[in-house]
Amino acid sequence: METSHVPNEYWKAIVTDNLAYDDVFLYGVQTTGIFCRPSCKSKPPNRENIRIFENAKKAQGEGFRPCKRCKPEGLRLPDQEWVEQIVEWMGHHYFETITLKKLAEVSHGSPSHLQRTFKRVKGISPLVYIQETRIKQAIQLLELTDKSIRDIGIAVGLPNIAYFVTLFKKKTGVPPAKYRENHQPNDSVVKSEMLYWSIFKYNQWEFYLAATAKGLCFVGEPNCSIQKMEDWVNHRFQKAQFIKDDHKLQPVKEELLEYFQGKRGRFTFSTDIKGTAFQHRVWEVLKQIPYGETFTYSQIAHMIGKPSAVRAVGTAIGANPVLVFIPCHRVVGKNGSLTGYRGGLEMKKNLLQIEKQVKVSHIEK
Repeated sequence: METSHVPNEYWKAIVTDNLAYDDVFLYGVQTTGIFCRPSCKSKPPNRENIRIFENAKKAQGEGFRPCKRCKPEGLRLPDQEWVEQIVEWMGHHYFETITLKKLAEVSHGSPSHLQRTFKRVKGISPLVYIQETRIKQAIQLLELTDKSIRDIGIAVGLPNIAYFVTLFKKKTGVPPAKYRENHQPNDSVVKSEMLYWSIFKYNQWEFYLAATAKGLCFVGEPNCSIQKMEDWVNHRFQKAQFIKDDHKLQPVKEELLEYFQGKRGRFTFSTDIKGTAFQHRVWEVLKQIPYGETFTYSQIAHMIGKPSAVRAVGTAIGANPVLVFIPCHRVVGKNGSLTGYRGGLEMKKNLLQIEKQVKVSHIEK
């Protein structure tokens, strides 16, 4: 048993901390990477973020780590790993309001124990660590963007401009404006190295998005880690500097939302994707598949003039860097079966269903 669907019976056991179900299943929280007993006293997660596991071995096999508080199946996460897990979460959420209580809820520990353990492992408190993380992010924005000081403060989770300026000066020795004057590179360097990222949320899914100044370069699979996005982009844009910029990617999010709502069949946002000449040929053909229709791998191979290269076509489709925008979900097996998809078969099925329903409704009209 391993599923993202949570039966009502199991959900009730989780929200009521029902000890009787501890020997029946364990649950993992996709947004934190932690798995727990049903009786865990930690704050219940959102239902859509839960994965159900039969035992700890299967949960660990999927990359989940045991809860520090409830110790599922007697497992105990070492303090060093626990703290690194908290550090990773802060690195993804530094722009949000973060308190010791919030960190304790996310990491399934008590505030006092978290404070002591974090300081022992890192040498500083969690809140000092998040301050330093925010200042590092602010430095990047000062060096690589023309955002105002106020906007940078907001972007790194320090919306009080006076406090942001004071904290920045305390940590670096100079105010933000002076730092920018001393360190901002010329425009050509900025444009060649800037890479923006953001998160698009739809129902239970979170997608990491990344774009260069030229266009969209990455759309991740649902609920993947930020590390996966960074690894993928760094492999193709070796000099890129990551900057979180929700505003820059807002047009992409709007078009994606319209697509998922069945209101958009074509995308207008430009792309900047890296691949071999063969991959680009395949990706261009994928764009020609009409909305609401499917082609087979064999058909794609014939369309690029390589009828015997079906396997190579499949590999190129699997390397598609911008899911949905390049509609590789419209490629199926010879008998119409749903074959592999980087976003997972559940997502592929949902995308095809959206397009099918929209197409049928248009025909009926």
